[in-house]
Amino acid sequence: MGTALLFLIGVSILIGYQAQSSKGRNGAGWAVLSFVVLFTLFFFFWPTDKDVLRNENMRTSIAAFGQGGFAATVAIAIGWPVMAILVATLPNRKPSGKKCPDYAELVQPGALKCRFCGHEFKNS
Repeated sequence: MGTALLFLIGVSILIGYQAQSSKGRNGAGWAVLSFVVLFTLFFFFWPTDKDVLRNENMRTSIAAFGQGGFAATVAIAIGWPVMAILVATLPNRKPSGKKCPDYAELVQPGALKCRFCGHEFKNS
């Protein structure tokens, strides 16, 4: 179970990094959110002793793959695409516009004059 949880943490960190680097979002927040989703799926698919005893094929596959490995695989198979789609559909939060050379504030891309200091931009 320890290895499976480390794998879930690693996947969560990757999702958080992707959200931060490509979308300008809070990477730690997205890492925690994705870990909660993956962890919930992990325990939802964790086989109980009753399931193992009832299904001989499941017993064999769990013995070969490890009980935590099965749950982690299912959690990653479902949770990773869901979280990746959520991150991919986020709007960018990276600032758009031009920077005023005098006041160093962001100004709207179509602005002709800085509203802070009055610097006039050339039409380009």
